[in-house]
Amino acid sequence: MQVFLETDRLVLRRFSLADVENLVNLDALIRKGFTELGVQRVVAETMAVNQASRRVMEKAGLKLVRTFHQPWPYPIDGDEFGGVEYALDKAGWQQQDTSAGSGPPN
Repeated sequence: MQVFLETDRLVLRRFSLADVENLVNLDALIRKGFTELGVQRVVAETMAVNQASRRVMEKAGLKLVRTFHQPWPYPIDGDEFGGVEYALDKAGWQQQDTSAGSGPPN
């Protein structure tokens, strides 16, 4: 398996089928954060070229906030296009939840 970057805290590599069992339902995780854990805003970042990750964030209701560029100690393919930040605040989530027909969360 190709490792793009490895540090003491992080290994950046391509997603594989072996990772599927570790996936969580992102919608359920966001709901739990807003309804049980006191979260006020969910924020996620990825590389601008990572269309699959961007689509996951969009499907979960997060909206594009900004595109940014920052220096990385270990350049990887695509980093010249920068990163993107997506976010969803609790009020926006409640509005989406209501418009989806499931009623406002408690």
